Amino acid sequence: AEEHAKLLPRGLSTPDNHLFSVLDGNDWPVGVLWFAVKTKFNAPVAYVYDIEIDPKHRRRGHAYRALLALEEEARRLGLAGVALHVFGHNAAAQALYAKLGYAPTNINLYKPLAASEPQS
Repeated sequence: AEEHAKLLPRGLSTPDNHLFSVLDGNDWPVGVLWFAVKTKFNAPVAYVYDIEIDPKHRRRGHAYRALLALEEEARRLGLAGVALHVFGHNAAAQALYAKLGYAPTNINLYKPLAASEPQS
Protein backbone atom coordinates (compact mmCIF):
# COMPACT_ATOMS: atom_id res chain seq x y z
CA ALA A 1 0.00 0.00 0.00
CA GLU A 2 2.87 2.36 0.84
CA GLU A 3 4.54 1.70 -2.53
CA HIS A 4 1.27 2.29 -4.41
CA ALA A 5 0.71 5.54 -2.52
CA LYS A 6 4.18 6.71 -3.53
CA LEU A 7 3.86 5.64 -7.19
CA LEU A 8 0.21 6.70 -7.59
CA PRO A 9 -0.15 9.81 -5.39
CA ARG A 10 -3.29 10.85 -7.30
CA GLY A 11 -4.63 7.32 -7.63
CA LEU A 12 -5.92 6.53 -11.11
CA SER A 13 -5.49 10.22 -12.04
CA THR A 14 -1.71 10.15 -11.54
CA PRO A 15 -0.14 11.54 -14.73
CA ASP A 16 1.69 9.16 -17.09
CA ASN A 17 0.27 6.05 -15.39
CA HIS A 18 -2.01 3.68 -17.26
CA LEU A 19 -4.03 0.91 -15.62
CA PHE A 20 -5.97 -1.63 -17.65
CA SER A 21 -8.14 -4.63 -16.93
CA VAL A 22 -7.06 -7.78 -18.74
CA LEU A 23 -10.16 -9.41 -20.19
CA ASP A 24 -10.78 -12.96 -21.33
CA GLY A 25 -12.52 -13.89 -24.60
CA ASN A 26 -15.91 -13.19 -23.00
CA ASP A 27 -14.86 -9.71 -21.79
CA TRP A 28 -14.63 -10.87 -18.17
CA PRO A 29 -11.78 -9.32 -16.14
CA VAL A 30 -9.07 -11.87 -15.37
CA GLY A 31 -6.19 -9.59 -14.43
CA VAL A 32 -4.58 -6.16 -14.46
CA LEU A 33 -1.81 -4.38 -16.32
CA TRP A 34 -0.24 -1.18 -15.00
CA PHE A 35 2.47 0.79 -16.73
CA ALA A 36 3.93 4.26 -16.42
CA VAL A 37 5.72 6.38 -18.98
CA LYS A 38 9.33 6.56 -17.82
CA THR A 39 12.67 7.46 -19.34
CA LYS A 40 14.86 4.38 -19.70
CA PHE A 41 17.74 3.87 -22.09
CA ASN A 42 17.56 7.60 -22.92
CA ALA A 43 14.06 7.31 -24.37
CA PRO A 44 10.45 7.35 -23.16
CA VAL A 45 9.20 3.81 -22.55
CA ALA A 46 6.24 2.00 -21.05
CA TYR A 47 7.58 0.69 -17.74
CA VAL A 48 5.43 -2.19 -16.50
CA TYR A 49 4.84 -1.94 -12.77
CA ASP A 50 2.40 -4.81 -12.59
CA ILE A 51 0.91 -7.50 -14.74
CA GLU A 52 -1.11 -10.00 -12.82
CA ILE A 53 -3.51 -12.67 -13.95
CA ASP A 54 -5.87 -14.32 -11.47
CA PRO A 55 -4.34 -17.71 -10.59
CA LYS A 56 -7.33 -19.68 -11.86
CA HIS A 57 -6.97 -17.99 -15.28
CA ARG A 58 -3.22 -18.40 -15.75
CA ARG A 59 -1.54 -20.40 -18.52
CA ARG A 60 -4.27 -19.46 -21.02
CA GLY A 61 -2.42 -16.73 -22.93
CA HIS A 62 -3.97 -13.72 -21.16
CA ALA A 63 -0.63 -12.18 -20.11
CA TYR A 64 0.82 -12.84 -23.57
CA ARG A 65 -2.08 -11.05 -25.27
CA ALA A 66 -2.00 -8.22 -22.71
CA LEU A 67 1.68 -7.59 -23.40
CA LEU A 68 1.07 -7.58 -27.16
CA ALA A 69 -1.73 -5.04 -26.61
CA LEU A 70 0.66 -3.01 -24.45
CA GLU A 71 3.11 -2.87 -27.36
CA GLU A 72 0.39 -1.37 -29.55
CA GLU A 73 -0.56 1.14 -26.84
CA ALA A 74 3.09 2.12 -26.39
CA ARG A 75 3.44 2.68 -30.14
CA ARG A 76 0.24 4.76 -30.12
CA LEU A 77 1.73 6.90 -27.33
CA GLY A 78 4.97 7.33 -29.31
CA LEU A 79 7.07 5.37 -26.83
CA ALA A 80 10.32 3.69 -27.83
CA GLY A 81 9.76 0.37 -26.07
CA VAL A 82 8.56 -1.58 -23.05
CA ALA A 83 10.65 -2.26 -19.95
CA LEU A 84 9.94 -4.28 -16.82
CA HIS A 85 11.52 -6.08 -13.89
CA VAL A 86 11.21 -9.80 -13.28
CA PHE A 87 12.41 -11.71 -10.24
CA GLY A 88 15.07 -14.34 -10.86
CA HIS A 89 12.95 -17.08 -9.29
CA ASN A 90 10.01 -16.43 -11.63
CA ALA A 91 10.94 -18.83 -14.44
CA ALA A 92 7.43 -18.83 -15.95
CA ALA A 93 7.44 -15.04 -16.36
CA GLN A 94 10.98 -15.08 -17.73
CA ALA A 95 9.93 -17.65 -20.34
CA LEU A 96 6.93 -15.54 -21.33
CA TYR A 97 9.04 -12.40 -21.71
CA ALA A 98 11.70 -14.24 -23.74
CA LYS A 99 8.96 -15.61 -26.04
CA LEU A 100 7.83 -12.01 -26.63
CA GLY A 101 11.38 -10.84 -27.45
CA TYR A 102 12.41 -9.20 -24.18
CA ALA A 103 16.14 -9.31 -23.39
CA PRO A 104 17.89 -8.80 -20.05
CA THR A 105 19.35 -5.34 -19.51
CA ASN A 106 21.02 -6.06 -16.17
CA ILE A 107 21.27 -9.00 -13.84
CA ASN A 108 21.56 -8.92 -10.05
CA LEU A 109 23.18 -11.93 -8.43
CA TYR A 110 23.06 -13.23 -4.86
CA LYS A 111 24.81 -16.06 -3.07
CA PRO A 112 23.45 -17.03 0.36
CA LEU A 113 26.13 -17.97 2.86
CA ALA A 114 25.76 -20.50 5.62
CA ALA A 115 26.63 -19.19 9.05
CA SER A 116 30.20 -20.03 9.94
CA GLU A 117 30.89 -22.33 12.86
CA PRO A 118 32.32 -20.55 15.89
CA GLN A 119 36.06 -21.04 16.24
CA SER A 120 37.19 -22.81 19.42
